[in-house]
Amino acid sequence: MEESGREGGRIVFLNFLKDIDNYEERKVARIDPKDNNGIGVSTVFTPDEGYETALLDVNGVQVVQRYKDKVEAELGHERWVTFAKTADGKVVPTLGWSEFDCTFKDVKLKREGKTLLLEAGKEEQ
Repeated sequence: MEESGREGGRIVFLNFLKDIDNYEERKVARIDPKDNNGIGVSTVFTPDEGYETALLDVNGVQVVQRYKDKVEAELGHERWVTFAKTADGKVVPTLGWSEFDCTFKDVKLKREGKTLLLEAGKEEQ
């Protein structure tokens, strides 16, 4: 796999189609929500963006960090696992495609019962 997710300095936008049915091959590390206080953490290689970490909850997948190589991704994954265990009330920015240089939204992590929920754009109640 190419380390950067780029070809000739450009991100190849439709390379995500190569991701179908090859998660295990691209996976760096993963912890399920049930094993991490309600928020899972998945770090993978993506053909369009390279290595990235996403937080996983009942509301979906929130990409939170990208890395230049696998070693950096492994270290980042462990930091996000630790963060997610105690993330109640914290806000994290989620990332859009770097080709468009955008951040999609800030996501507030909120504990509800025994599960942490990601709530996009909602005020704490």
